[in-house]
Amino acid sequence: MFEWLFLIGRIVLLACERVLVKKLGLEAHPLVAAFLFFFFGSLFILPFVFLDKVSDWSFLPYALFSGSVIAVADLMYVYAFSKERISLIAPLYNTNVVFLLFISVLLVNDSFTLLKLLGTLIIFSGVILLQKSHFTGIAQALNSKPVQAILLSALLFALLRSVDALAFKLISPPPFTYAFIMYGSATLIYLLSNIYLGKLNEIKS
Repeated sequence: MFEWLFLIGRIVLLACERVLVKKLGLEAHPLVAAFLFFFFGSLFILPFVFLDKVSDWSFLPYALFSGSVIAVADLMYVYAFSKERISLIAPLYNTNVVFLLFISVLLVNDSFTLLKLLGTLIIFSGVILLQKSHFTGIAQALNSKPVQAILLSALLFALLRSVDALAFKLISPPPFTYAFIMYGSATLIYLLSNIYLGKLNEIKS
């Protein structure tokens, strides 16, 4: 029961997040927007870290790797949403399900079934149909930089979700600590990038 409530909450909050990312991306450089996104995310996770009891830190490489991947993936995500309509970009992000099906089978030894393949093909077909109202063909869509960015983001998100699944399958790390390290390392990458580009004043504003 609780699993379904958490899943519904995740869907609702994700829809709100995309609208807010669009607004944030319009008002700030994508690197600045991504930093703020992860900085406040890390702050909200931090109090829950104290609920974890960490005795084994072997999960650290997984969390740091996921943090590095999500830093690139989310930058592409913010860029794509800031440059194109949400109704166009959001469905394209769902191609991560297609990538996830194959990456999870290769990396996590997840099961591959015809039912999973059918569901993935239905989602992919829906994405293609939604794009026909904006692009004349797949070639034109793939030439769009926001489309390229969101597809790269979807691929990277599928990779990091598979890495996370592998970590929890092999090690069972403390979830809040894992999430905080992942978000915290992404925040640090963005902070250093913004310092290098001289965008600290834009963060303040």
